[in-house]
Amino acid sequence: MNRRIVALIVMVGSVIPDPAEAGPPSGDRARLAGEWRAVIGPKKDRWFTLEVRDEQVSLTSTSPETGDLLCLRARGVIDEKAEPKRWDWVDGVTGGPGGSKLPLMPSIYKLGETTLTLCIARPGDPRPTDFQGEANRGDIGLPLFEKRSLLIFERRNPAVARAADAGDPAKQAKRFAGNWKISRMESHGVASDVEPLEFAWLKIAGDRLDFVMDSMASGARERGTFAVVGVRDRFCEVDVKVDVEYGSDLNHGKVKGITGKEIWKLVDDDTLQRCSWGGKFSERGRERPKGFSTKAGDEWMVITFKRTKDSPPVFTP
Repeated sequence: MNRRIVALIVMVGSVIPDPAEAGPPSGDRARLAGEWRAVIGPKKDRWFTLEVRDEQVSLTSTSPETGDLLCLRARGVIDEKAEPKRWDWVDGVTGGPGGSKLPLMPSIYKLGETTLTLCIARPGDPRPTDFQGEANRGDIGLPLFEKRSLLIFERRNPAVARAADAGDPAKQAKRFAGNWKISRMESHGVASDVEPLEFAWLKIAGDRLDFVMDSMASGARERGTFAVVGVRDRFCEVDVKVDVEYGSDLNHGKVKGITGKEIWKLVDDDTLQRCSWGGKFSERGRERPKGFSTKAGDEWMVITFKRTKDSPPVFTP
């Protein structure tokens, strides 16, 4: 039976770090990154999905009465030094634009290797002090958290988390191997979802990379080497050295020996994100990005790839 979709009910927010922790996510902020799923109700027929990408958090669920897709938007603040650890949802809004505002929802959390437990107070109530109570009750719905709620999530991609926690650059580099197609691009603070395109792909074999952005009017190809030089929890610091070949209706050329400082991460086994400098070639190696987001006026570019079994097409500048 088709279900009516209400607003995509998403808890979206920033996991605000302590000022002393500025820079790429680390500690619990990095360990939380990824997708989590809690199956709820006596029949296990409903779910909560929590997705953490950099500083953005989303939470989706379904209504216990109608089955409609529900959402909550908020700003997240964590304090991993507190006991128990704190995760607060502030400036909460139910539904889409113009939804109902919610007061502070103080919460506590704990992280296992592949599990996340969240105990969330009803809006306006004091912060919970323990994780007692029935977890993943079937009556949790919108307005979300009408009563104290205990949710236990399981990581959707535990293999990625375990590999990243090991902090082994060589093992991480091997996980990047394969053929990838672009599914999303972000620059100057604007992101766009795109269908996987035949002319936009990345091939990684050993320490070699081959990256093509090609169209009927113009295109570019990067070929060279990459090296994982550091691992920050689930994020890899990557150095690249490539030759670039480009062509368009107006001109074409080659630039050799371009070096760059980038960051890469595996969101899951089939999703790769790459943040690199999108400005002048000569400035590409001047600094490493600090996260997987862009803003108006900067020159960073974030590309999301999906793994594919297809073979890359032939590039002709």
